[in-house]
Amino acid sequence: MHVNGKVAWYVFQGPYRGLADAWTKFGKELQAMGPGKFSGPPGDVYACTPADHKGSEEKLITILWAPMKE
Repeated sequence: MHVNGKVAWYVFQGPYRGLADAWTKFGKELQAMGPGKFSGPPGDVYACTPADHKGSEEKLITILWAPMKE
C-alpha cells in the first residue's frame, strides 16, 4: 500500500492480541479531531514480526495510521 500526504498515526508496542484495544484508543483520538478530517480508510504497518522478538511479544511494534485531508 502506498499513502501520499498527511497521516495521523499511533505507535502500539505490545503483543498482537492487544491491537483491538489499540485501535479502539486510536479511533477515539481520531473522533476527537472532528468529522471531515480524514480522506480514506485507516491501516497498520507491522514494524517487526514475532520471530524478531521470540519470547518477548511485549516488544512488538505496530504503527496504526489514518490518511488526513490536506
